[in-house]
Amino acid sequence: MNVKLGVKKKKRILEYIKWFSIFLLIFFLIIENYFFNVHIWYVRILFLLFTIFMLSLLFICTDKGKRAISFFYESKLEMYKVVWPTLKKTFYTTLIVLVVTLLLSLILWCLDTIFIYFVSFFTRLRF
Repeated sequence: MNVKLGVKKKKRILEYIKWFSIFLLIFFLIIENYFFNVHIWYVRILFLLFTIFMLSLLFICTDKGKRAISFFYESKLEMYKVVWPTLKKTFYTTLIVLVVTLLLSLILWCLDTIFIYFVSFFTRLRF
């Protein structure tokens, strides 16, 4: 029992170190872009790419990173299970959306015209 607690504590400390390293790299990246903007652009881009690569590796090693990768993998598997509509269904659905949008825009245009007419009528009245 005591050994399991020690292992869990080591894992938690290791997670904290990984996340601290991630935030430290992000901090250094911001500082580098702010203070060293006069350096050659391709050196800055190489440093940016290297930092993003290191951040990705560190994130993948964390528990949340492993869960995120697992989530993306499962999402990809679910994409294969989806029954996608045929071209005909997609066309008709798009056509219905366009017709309804056109009708609603005409209704709103008519209402707007009527309201403008009433407002202009009432503002012209002199008591």
